[in-house]
Amino acid sequence: MTVDTFAHRVEVAYRAKTEEELAELVADLPAAGPSRPEPSPGPRGLTRARDALSKLWQRPEQRGPALEIEVRLPRSAEAVTVGRSHDCDVVVGEATVSRFHAELRHGEDDEWTIRDLGSTNGTWLNGSPVREARVFRGDVLRLGGLRLELRL
Repeated sequence: MTVDTFAHRVEVAYRAKTEEELAELVADLPAAGPSRPEPSPGPRGLTRARDALSKLWQRPEQRGPALEIEVRLPRSAEAVTVGRSHDCDVVVGEATVSRFHAELRHGEDDEWTIRDLGSTNGTWLNGSPVREARVFRGDVLRLGGLRLELRL
C-alpha cells in the first residue's frame, strides 16, 4: 500500500460518522483470526478501524502467512495478469489482492517484468515495494496476502 493510500484511509476514518462507513473502509482487509479476539469497539468503532489501519502499515512479511499458489507461465505468453477479476489470466480468491493487481510481462531473451496495476495493497518484490521491476527465478512476489515464488 502506498503512503498516499494509507493517508487517504486515515482521513476517511477520521471523517466517518457510522460504523458502516468504517466497515467499508476496511472491508478488503483480512478478518481477525481465531487466536486473536475481535477488539471491543471504541467510540463510533474507531478502535476497530485503528487496528485495521495499523495492519495496512505493516510490510507484507510482518502480516503473517500468505496464501501460496503455483502458476506456470507459458513461454508463448506476452503478458499474464493476476487479480481477483475473472477477466485476469490468473484469478485468485484472496480479498487483499486487487481486481487487477499486477501484470507479468514476457520480454526479449526470456526476461520477465512485474508491473503493479494501481493495486490497493501494492506489489512487493523480495520484501520491497515496486511499481515495475525485472524478476528472476527464485524471486518472491507478494500481492496483498498472496505469495508467489517465481520459478521462471
